[in-house]
Amino acid sequence: MIPLARVRERYAECVGQGVSEGVIKRAVDQLAEAVAPSLDVIYEGLTQSAVVHFDETGVRVDSDLAWLHVACTEHLTYYVVHSKRGDDAILDAGVLPNCHGWAVHDGYTPYIGYEMVSHALCNAHHLRELEFLVEQYEANWAKDMQKLLLDMKQSRESDTLSLAAIAQFEARYDELVNEGFNAFPIQPRPPNTKGRVAQHDATNMLIRLRKHRDAVLAFLRHPEVPFDNNLAERDLRMMKVKQKVSGCFRTWTGAEVFAAVRSYLVTARKQGISMLLAAYSAFVGVPFIPAIPE
Repeated sequence: MIPLARVRERYAECVGQGVSEGVIKRAVDQLAEAVAPSLDVIYEGLTQSAVVHFDETGVRVDSDLAWLHVACTEHLTYYVVHSKRGDDAILDAGVLPNCHGWAVHDGYTPYIGYEMVSHALCNAHHLRELEFLVEQYEANWAKDMQKLLLDMKQSRESDTLSLAAIAQFEARYDELVNEGFNAFPIQPRPPNTKGRVAQHDATNMLIRLRKHRDAVLAFLRHPEVPFDNNLAERDLRMMKVKQKVSGCFRTWTGAEVFAAVRSYLVTARKQGISMLLAAYSAFVGVPFIPAIPE
């Protein structure tokens, strides 16, 4: 997370003797090799989990755009750096294609293509998009939809919802979507033309809310499903901090080593183990092996 030059300075301040960047790099490479058994357990644990969160963010590797992908639960975190964002990266990471529970994400199309999992969409994203529609277009239905989603969330957190209450929420959801389409209808394709017709921002969102209704409202009928994808977003937030502090990765190897070590350390912290102790244990040949919750 810290530039090599800053690590050298800090090391010299603490022990009175500087070390070269090469020594630091070899130590980090050694740590990445040592935590391999833990990464295997993290991967297997994720594929067996009932609910897994997925997300990705752009990073720079040798000045080129790449993507840091994350798959995580409350107890496990697994990072992969890839040159692509979509299908190729998801397949190479291997977590989502081997899951069979719930996949929580922001609705990115390549995620939705996996049919062996049940999908749940991030409603924090929906609330932000609805707020944009309220501010930009004074869309009353969007304001009402915001309130409805938050009411659903509060009811799910505070009560055991009856089937009748859930049905009422779902009926109101459908009413607001229809109200939205009355205000922002789908524009038909003109005669003798081909290709997609550009739709209004509000219409595009309404299409998504209608098409993926069950995924948007998954948290309502399934208490184990969260309202949002904040867990994955939190696990990616540190990447933005690293970019501000250290800039881009110099090499692909460096990026891959970062992903491996960070997967190990974040998982250790989630399971109540000090990052420093986890790193020390790996260096002496007994890496922390994460527990897999039942």
